Amino acid sequence: EHAAPLKQSPSGQLAVHCDPCECTPVFSDLAILGRYSKKITWEIHEAYAIKEKGVDKCISEPSVALTDKGRLFLDKEWARGK
Repeated sequence: EHAAPLKQSPSGQLAVHCDPCECTPVFSDLAILGRYSKKITWEIHEAYAIKEKGVDKCISEPSVALTDKGRLFLDKEWARGK
């Protein structure tokens, strides 16, 4: 799922990151964090995951801004759902 965009679209986000960086993604270590039907839901999850991992560990910037207060709210909500 993740390897196809790298090969098919040299203008895709992963290819744009890997070309100047000269890094190689390790697809076997990837995990799908979630699947959402609503765009805003996956954008919020993306912003949360990037903030948790650190921007230096991710290939892109979040699509939406997530405040520290918003992150704390999600921490509590997701902890209740586990």
